[in-house]
Amino acid sequence: MTKRLLLTTTIIFLMSVSMYCEDMNGGFYMLLKKKTGINWTDKQIGALGKLSEKVYDGFKDIFIQNQKNKDYTAFLQQFLKLSTFDKDTPDSDYLFKLIDRTSVNLNSSNVEVKNAAKTDAENLLTRMSTIVGKGEYKTLQKKVSAVFDFSKGKDGNYSKYNDEITALVDMLGKEGKYLFSEDGKSKKLRKHVLDFLENKFMNVVLEFTEECPILIEKSEGQEEYSSVRPINSIDLPIQKQCIQKYFKKLYDNLEITKNPQEFDGKPIHKFVEAYKDMDRSISSK
Repeated sequence: MTKRLLLTTTIIFLMSVSMYCEDMNGGFYMLLKKKTGINWTDKQIGALGKLSEKVYDGFKDIFIQNQKNKDYTAFLQQFLKLSTFDKDTPDSDYLFKLIDRTSVNLNSSNVEVKNAAKTDAENLLTRMSTIVGKGEYKTLQKKVSAVFDFSKGKDGNYSKYNDEITALVDMLGKEGKYLFSEDGKSKKLRKHVLDFLENKFMNVVLEFTEECPILIEKSEGQEEYSSVRPINSIDLPIQKQCIQKYFKKLYDNLEITKNPQEFDGKPIHKFVEAYKDMDRSISSK
């Protein structure tokens, strides 16, 4: 895929969002009412739309920066390919569900299904490993986390989107308080924003960066990746969860650490030692 085509594809994914209008209703209105128990007005949904637009703009900016950088473009391509890997998998927890289904098919008694799953597993594993093996991932992970920060400070202001969130909460009145938990964070509000935007590419990037804040690294002068570590030391428990949910089910069923010679010459082969280190990190206390 050329750089220009890649950028065009990215913009298409980023632009596949709902219209931000004050008279929005229909299916999204019914979804909100079902999830919250609140009879949302058009103006309230319009306020949610303005907040969602602000979040969307922040997310989009991450992916249009450094677009002339060849390494950055190749890095972005991995997320695009993950997002389009399977159109039948639901958008929510897309990667987890896709990996879980693939790992089940790897043990199928149907030879055709099993062989197809092997190809899928290898491709998925290669793309995820390539992402966490890039230096750009550390910066991306932090930027995405910042975009989806709806926390409330002790001073009563929100860390980001203060005007938009305040306007929405004021419109909702007493019912607006349910959007925030006691620690000032709001998973509910974030979920409503994601439902409003309905953007698969965004969902995949957010899922992976939150569930897998890890890096795999090469030894100096080596081409193969040999170690894994969390982006931040406090993320060590999350690292173990990431490996078990997203990586281990695939590389175990492929038996790549047991029979690496079967993958000699393939892109995935350079990650074998990193997968072995993943196993060691899971077993360590």
